Amino acid sequence: MKLLHKLLLLVFCATMIPIGLAAFFLSYYRTQTRNSVMTLQKNVVQLSALMAEREMQDLSRRFDRLESAAAEEKLFSVLEQNPEFLFFAVTDRNGNALQSGGDPEFVRLFGNARADEDDLFLKARATGIATVGDFENMFNLPACRIVYPCGRGRYIFAIVNLRDIAEKLEQTRFSSGGLLLADSAGNAILFSPALEKFSKDTIKSMTEADGIFRVSGDRGENEYLVVSAKVGNTGLYLLGVRGTEEAFSGLNRMSWLMAFLALAVATALYFSAMFFTRQAARPLEALSAAAKRISHEDFNSPIETESEFRELSELIDSVNVMMSELKRYHGIHLEQIFEEKQKLEMLVGLISDGIIFCGPDGSLIYANRPAMEILGSGSDSPEEQRMKIYRLAREKSGGEINICSNGTEKWYAVNVRSVTPKTEAPSVFITLHDITLERELQRVKEDFFSAAAHDLRAPLLSMQGYIKLMEYTAKDEKQKEYVKNLNEASGRLFTLIENILDFSRLDSDSFHVNLQKLCLADFFDSAARAFEPVMAQRNIKFSYDNLLPDDTEFEADPDLLRRVTDNLLSNAEKFTPEGGSIYFRVEEATEDKIAAVGITAENPSAGKRLLFTVRDTGPGIPENRRNEIFEKYRQLGNKNRKGFGLGLAICRKIVELHGGYIWADSGKGAVLHFII
Repeated sequence: MKLLHKLLLLVFCATMIPIGLAAFFLSYYRTQTRNSVMTLQKNVVQLSALMAEREMQDLSRRFDRLESAAAEEKLFSVLEQNPEFLFFAVTDRNGNALQSGGDPEFVRLFGNARADEDDLFLKARATGIATVGDFENMFNLPACRIVYPCGRGRYIFAIVNLRDIAEKLEQTRFSSGGLLLADSAGNAILFSPALEKFSKDTIKSMTEADGIFRVSGDRGENEYLVVSAKVGNTGLYLLGVRGTEEAFSGLNRMSWLMAFLALAVATALYFSAMFFTRQAARPLEALSAAAKRISHEDFNSPIETESEFRELSELIDSVNVMMSELKRYHGIHLEQIFEEKQKLEMLVGLISDGIIFCGPDGSLIYANRPAMEILGSGSDSPEEQRMKIYRLAREKSGGEINICSNGTEKWYAVNVRSVTPKTEAPSVFITLHDITLERELQRVKEDFFSAAAHDLRAPLLSMQGYIKLMEYTAKDEKQKEYVKNLNEASGRLFTLIENILDFSRLDSDSFHVNLQKLCLADFFDSAARAFEPVMAQRNIKFSYDNLLPDDTEFEADPDLLRRVTDNLLSNAEKFTPEGGSIYFRVEEATEDKIAAVGITAENPSAGKRLLFTVRDTGPGIPENRRNEIFEKYRQLGNKNRKGFGLGLAICRKIVELHGGYIWADSGKGAVLHFII
């Protein structure tokens, strides 16, 4: 959308706020006026209902006089004084007429009628209350039937002319409606000739509704606003019916007038806004174009447009000044960047370690001279070089990698860091530190220890034989204590020599794991039960659970794996105080746990993975030493029981030979896990 259109829309929307408020108040006015019209109609109908109720009460008093007159046999003289009674009959409980009289025409029509066949009579006899109903025009007279209980088992059945009530109610008229007096059966007398005639079902539904409601005429041409009001306790209803169009005609005219005025104001505002925005759009479009040029570092094209608005002219001048200043600072900034780049390249060039900066896919961004020599990429294609760097980027930090460069095999410590800038694509920073000499020294040291341990083993066995002999020849307790200490020291030395030899054997490139198919239940129960006597001797609560089916099978070297479980349980027993507890468990390793420790399907024992856990209530493992405990000759120590720091290193080597992973956690004590 062009700036002109945006400004036009903005100004037009701003000027439409008063019109929106006017529309809101108009809607509020319409609602209040509608409520007032309906309330007025409701009040008129209720007043009319009160008037009708008074008339019916007056009619009830006349019935009392008729009852007395009938008892004194003065019925006909009273009828002459009350001409509104068109027909009058006194009956017994069975509806038999005892006395009757009235207008001759009505006597002819109703003189032989049986009262016990009339619904009103039956209702009055059942309830003992006067009933009114069956409204109709008889000989152009508005009439209804009334049954009045008068005691002693007698009833007055009368047809009454409602002319007096009709004359009073006809004074309450609406231009398109009027009043109806109806009973609950739907019979009604209409007091307005302008109102269409409704069916009995429609009138009955009107008497059953509450409040103010709308109905459609039986012809479906008109809609009416209806108010229903009860006429006392007579069971009659007064219905005020008024045409909806006539009721709200004044309100509708006012609404159309206000809508026309709003349309006229909106049209005037639209053309005014269009004129204003045309004057302001040109300099604003020039400012927008200048902002785009600045974002593309183009500071050589100032704004030449002028504006009739003083504020916009000042803004254009300020932007032109800003562009000239940005141009100057941009040049200074480029010079600084160039100088910093030269310093950084000089510093990196002095570092002897290989430094590689690449993308996540291995695409080379930067590499110093030692890194290029390590990669030996002089004869490699760009794709081969990218794959070499990609494999390096996939290495774990702290790992070691063997690289053959220029015919020489060297070892490097790899450190990988991911860099995720906010404004650029992610990248990878790799450092390669030459540890060939350190590994060679370590190898020489390991060879020396292995040779020394191998040579010491035979004389140490001889010493232990003589120490056993001395145990039998010791004469007193002091000599026995000396021999016991000598035996324990030689035992620890023999264990150390055995561990050194075992670790050298496991670390040998020629060593192979003897994988066999094992029954998990048999292996687990055997490994756990072997420690029950030791735990019981120190009053340690020892429990173990196999969470997999008893027929589960897996592949492993039974001797090596038993060495792992023995070492872990022995360590747990060593660090758990008397009265503590140790828990040993095996279960199936979940996929998220396998992914977290980095085990892949390429490992030797791929398939269903087993997770072994040993948990104790000892002092636990500090978080900063959880990786250190698996290194050779590293241990946390126990003031009561000493070790050599090779047991967990051997465990890690055995687990890794099975393609698994071992790690430590800490809860209330130490928690060691391994997956194979």
